[in-house]
Amino acid sequence: MRTSSVLFNPMLRHFQEKIKFSGPITVAEYMKTCLYHPEHGFYNKNPLGRHGHFITSPEISSFFGEMLGIWAAKQWQSLGCPRPFSFIELGPGRGLMCSDILKTFMKITDVSPKELSVHLIENSSKLKALQEERMKALFKTGTDDGVSVTWSSNLLESRVTSPFVLFANEFFDALPIHIFKKDTTQWREVLVGLEESSDKFDLVRSRTSSASLKLIPECFQSSRHLELSFESGIILLEIVRMLQELKGSCLIIDYGEESMSGNTDTFRGYRSHKQVDPLSDPGECDLTADVNFAYFKTVLTDEKCSGVSSFGLIEQGDFLLQLGLMQRLDDEMSRCSSERKAKEIFSAFTKIVSPKEMGSRFKVMGIQNEDLPRPPGFDIIENNE
Repeated sequence: MRTSSVLFNPMLRHFQEKIKFSGPITVAEYMKTCLYHPEHGFYNKNPLGRHGHFITSPEISSFFGEMLGIWAAKQWQSLGCPRPFSFIELGPGRGLMCSDILKTFMKITDVSPKELSVHLIENSSKLKALQEERMKALFKTGTDDGVSVTWSSNLLESRVTSPFVLFANEFFDALPIHIFKKDTTQWREVLVGLEESSDKFDLVRSRTSSASLKLIPECFQSSRHLELSFESGIILLEIVRMLQELKGSCLIIDYGEESMSGNTDTFRGYRSHKQVDPLSDPGECDLTADVNFAYFKTVLTDEKCSGVSSFGLIEQGDFLLQLGLMQRLDDEMSRCSSERKAKEIFSAFTKIVSPKEMGSRFKVMGIQNEDLPRPPGFDIIENNE
């Protein structure tokens, strides 16, 4: 099993004492504490940006958010141009994608600021402050003629009351996962423990059966290694409930696969743009795992999800190009005043679209009410069926 030495930090003693006192903990508990601890959690340390630990598509190019703004406008029309209308984003980061989407959406529709309600789901107080600053500067939030923006720690608290579009870009990959391994015929959960001869963290298999084993869907029984985020499943069901009550359309964009095999270990850490051992420096590196889209599809087949359809997976590059990104690139390049600027724009375009960059690694999944027209961006899937 994987092991690592852990340098001293505020959470080191917490994990060591807890494991020594009560035994190994789940990977899910380890991830959740490392990432979301209110004082020492990684996401309370403003990790986003070019000088942080990782870069997301909205940070690379405003093209990304602009295309999603076009998608949101088309879905608003499919929903019958409802007023008021709600915009929801899970894990908005610094608010770059949100602002790019909203600027584009408001430019190509006649929805007024007073008719638009923005709901941002964010746990980090530092990121919330950055988002609030950006929203005030761009959309006059907090004024009589500005866009209404509210923050919540989860969807249940968001109090959305109108039809909506929802975006989750690189959100689900950071939610806690449970890891399971099968020997011959028996599943065991993988836990975070300590080596017997030292205080180094180690991934170990549980010696006994755990309650979470009962939550493994039947379709994964042929796998040998499995990573499931039950918290993601709960959020998906909440999204479905909102769709059933209010009507709307959602996009999930993340790295992951739809394969049922699930035999690859994807639990990893990132620090300063480099992959590191996820058990090193708890709270000081980003922890992530590939999104198990096969599990998402399984959740959405539950009878509780009646009246809702899913679309995809489709590669991010194909999705963006279907929305008109090539034409947007041509327009921008034609206005470039220098060769240097043109190269910067094309480089950013390449990173979010090229199969060798983020274009194939990231997948797009759509969820909406089944009585709505097929959402834009998913036509390649239809042609391949």
